[in-house]
Amino acid sequence: MIMILLLLLLLLLLLLLLQLLLLLLLLLQLLLLLLLLLLLLLLLLLLLLLLLLLLRLLLLLLLLLLLLLLLLLLLLLLLLLLLLRRILLLLTILLLNTGDYYCYCYY
Repeated sequence: MIMILLLLLLLLLLLLLLQLLLLLLLLLQLLLLLLLLLLLLLLLLLLLLLLLLLLRLLLLLLLLLLLLLLLLLLLLLLLLLLLLRRILLLLTILLLNTGDYYCYCYY
């Protein structure tokens, strides 16, 4: 009996850890979205500078390409985090599935 209670407590601790990890992933995604917004603003500013300073066209184009590459990398990281979040949500649902037919899904 005590062993079953200990196993249930361990399962609850594992679920709590998964939920905390999901919360951290959500916060990281929000931070990445803010960073993406800042990058987009910087790109718009660089486009404006590109229009104003035609003499330094090559340098600004290089910087613009680097920023676009960074933006693509951040978007890829965001997609990977979304995939990891989805996997952790599915793992949480599988751990919460006790055989009764209630839905514990928190979408």
